[in-house]
Amino acid sequence: MDRSNNPSVLYRFDPNYTDEEKYIIVKNAGLFQGEKIDLRINILEQNTTAQADGTYANLGFTAISYADYANSNTAIVGSNGGFLSSFLALGYSSGIGTKNAYDEYTGTFDDDVRFSEQISTGDSIKYNYEIYYAGTNQLITDYKGFWNFTNINSYKTLTLPVKAENNFNDLFVYSLDLINPYPTTESDKYLMGYRINSLGEIEIKSNSLKVLATNNPEGEMSRLLESPKIEINQAMTATTSDGGSRRSGMLVFYVTDPIVRIAPATPIVIGETNDATNTDPDYGKLKYRIVQTVVNNKADNRDEKLVIQTTLPDKYELSTEDFNNITITNYGTDVNLKDLFEITQDGKTITFTAKDPDSDAFVGNVFDISIEASRINRTGDTTNGFKITDFDVTDDNYEDNYMHYQLGGLTKTTYTYSKAGKVDEILTSVADERSIAEVLYQATPYADPILGLTIPFNTDIAASIYSDPESIIKNLRLDTGESILDSSGNRIIDVSYDSSSPSNSGLVPGAVITLIVLLETKDGIQNTVEVPITVGYDSLKNVSATKTQSFNHPNDSTKFDDVTKVGADTIVTYTINIANNETVSSGLIWESVDFTDEIDEGLTFDVSSVRVDGAAVTNATYIGNLLTVPLGDIGPGVSKEITFTGTVKASAIGNTITNMGHAAGVDEDGDTVEKDTDRVDIPTVRNNALIVHFVDTNNPTGTPLRPSITIYAPVDSTVDLTQNEAVQDVIAELEGVNYEVTSRPSPETITITGDGNEATYEFESLGTITVSAPSVIDFKSITYNSAIQKVSDPDLGGDKLVVTDTRSKQETGWTLQASLTREMTNVSDSDIIMKNALMYRTNDGTEKTLSSSAINIRFQSAGGNLAISDAWGTTEESEGLKLVYDPKQVVNSTDDTLIVSSVGSFSGEITWTVIAGPVNEGG
Repeated sequence: MDRSNNPSVLYRFDPNYTDEEKYIIVKNAGLFQGEKIDLRINILEQNTTAQADGTYANLGFTAISYADYANSNTAIVGSNGGFLSSFLALGYSSGIGTKNAYDEYTGTFDDDVRFSEQISTGDSIKYNYEIYYAGTNQLITDYKGFWNFTNINSYKTLTLPVKAENNFNDLFVYSLDLINPYPTTESDKYLMGYRINSLGEIEIKSNSLKVLATNNPEGEMSRLLESPKIEINQAMTATTSDGGSRRSGMLVFYVTDPIVRIAPATPIVIGETNDATNTDPDYGKLKYRIVQTVVNNKADNRDEKLVIQTTLPDKYELSTEDFNNITITNYGTDVNLKDLFEITQDGKTITFTAKDPDSDAFVGNVFDISIEASRINRTGDTTNGFKITDFDVTDDNYEDNYMHYQLGGLTKTTYTYSKAGKVDEILTSVADERSIAEVLYQATPYADPILGLTIPFNTDIAASIYSDPESIIKNLRLDTGESILDSSGNRIIDVSYDSSSPSNSGLVPGAVITLIVLLETKDGIQNTVEVPITVGYDSLKNVSATKTQSFNHPNDSTKFDDVTKVGADTIVTYTINIANNETVSSGLIWESVDFTDEIDEGLTFDVSSVRVDGAAVTNATYIGNLLTVPLGDIGPGVSKEITFTGTVKASAIGNTITNMGHAAGVDEDGDTVEKDTDRVDIPTVRNNALIVHFVDTNNPTGTPLRPSITIYAPVDSTVDLTQNEAVQDVIAELEGVNYEVTSRPSPETITITGDGNEATYEFESLGTITVSAPSVIDFKSITYNSAIQKVSDPDLGGDKLVVTDTRSKQETGWTLQASLTREMTNVSDSDIIMKNALMYRTNDGTEKTLSSSAINIRFQSAGGNLAISDAWGTTEESEGLKLVYDPKQVVNSTDDTLIVSSVGSFSGEITWTVIAGPVNEGG
């Protein structure tokens, strides 16, 4: 029953009801070794005499609410009164009851509920007590303790199953002076008597009603128990004067303040399980409780001193917050009892000193002390000090992801009771399953640094060979020994560089930098690995070897890169670039470099084709199929270009020609530095040649106008000559020198056959039109004066001004133009010029001044040859070139200022141009 709240309840047991067991269970009646217990009261016999009305007395039990504890206004009523005196009272009473209680038998609630019943001399009851663990209902059989009786008086006989041979060593009374065997002639002297009954059991009774006074120790007795059952028999002994029945008490109470002294219990440590993960502030906290029972001894039996001391395990500490959060309550309640203690801390040890251990407020409590301790944090430790490797892990203290801490033995209670010579007696907590605290531990990732690493001076870490942080660690693992892969085979640890990793910029060779590698599990647990790396002198690493290829056909140096055209006799040119790409300032030399290349058997190779930087070499060797080209030392920033050629064999057609080169040398330490070129694969096809001819229509078998072009293409493929650049270039060139295509291959898209393939273009010359001119036109001398003078009869030196027209089609005519390339300029001073000095009079009498723009001076509509200068006369009205001297046109060309004196020799330059057909002037 749970009577933690009002109202209290009176239960009655009918002696005539025998169909089922009769028992009472008091839930959470107390504690045993820190565990809650239930008390079961088994009613075994009810032997009562029928009354005059034929009824039998009912056995009564009052379930007093905890709320009625020591409250005289609401608690048990009667001559004894009070919760403590009536606790676990079972029997018949002369008028005991409760206030504000519910009568289960009558089904009524009353302010004064009593269980007064008629009983007779000789009536008896038999019952026992059993103790069970509250959580499991397991009977407890291994306990040892006292059962404390009170209210033993002359109304009743108490029979206990204690054998006489025990010499009563397990029974305790208030004073031996008050107990004596009975019957006795001195019965009035003794308040309590005893005898051995016929069953060998002890019967105890009192000769006085004096003990009915509340908490009178003379009516109390304590029994030492080591049995799973507490057997009790009560029998009615009091009688009326007429020997009849009466309403009299046959009721024995349990007293919580025994006449014997009971020392403080050994402290019980209860470890708790902390399931907090690393995202919770409570992660890794150690949580445990100390349960300390202090019995409600009578005043003379109370301790003078009581101190509880507990020590934290290694790696844990009590922070200020943890210290302030310590709680002390009465077990199973939230009643705060912290003020009854003075709490101090000395390092890992916490001490609880009772302020007033013999006070009524202190005794009779089960103190429940709750403690939470924090991990010892280490500066800069990303795991907050919680590492399994710090705890000397064994199978005993780590299991199923939990750290196990045995806290038994780390808590002690010291008490003093000087009356019995007990000075600073020490009780040490027991180490058992209950005293183990469990703390969830999420595995920490670990790895080892790879030692002896170096990094070249002034090398950026991010761009170096250590750009991957996993390249500088090894033995990636979890400290729990668990797999670093999940059930799907995925790794549960991420590896990265910590953002605080330093740069090696500016550090001199020999300095040591520390790279910090961050490890993080999927649970968010982090750890770091510090990897020392020495800054060294630059080492040669940045070298390269590249290869390209091009092709050309026999007797044709034109290169192409279309591998679909590679066939028999195709010439393959390989170009390899071997480079030392280190900076010039590094001074790193790639020493004694050799280039080797295994030439494919599908090529005809001549070692004499090898060139290095365009120059022929004499030290290249070709043994078997292996070409070796010594390159010597290659300095920083220097490259070597190797070229060589091979001709595709007819036997290789249909196969793939493969090539890959290799460059190898040593660095300054003599360590090999090598590099392969890319592999080049060239498929081959069956090709044939198409020969394109360019001939004169009037002499087709004579000397070709241009050399023939040979085009190689796969058999059965087509070649479109209108799209062939080489062919179209030749046609354009011939047309540019007045040749006209008179016949083309038909069709110009030609299918390549396995036999001879030829195509011919025929051309016819269209003739030419040219002009020849005198090399000198001399206007001789004139006498300077201020008037304008004109000279019309110059002397001509060299050729005449003649147009020669050999065209087959002359009907379009031609036009002769003249332009002034250089004005008449003073021979002695090139800044002085004679402007507008040359004029041409055409055959139709038009006078045109020569300038830098071309002017038409003659149009011959019928074409043909014509000596134009033969028509020049010597007068102003005649056709020809004239000199017009105007003193006002002699100026300084830099600022156009007039030259007053223009004495001197002047010369100029004319360009003559002949153009087929009529031409608009200025066009």
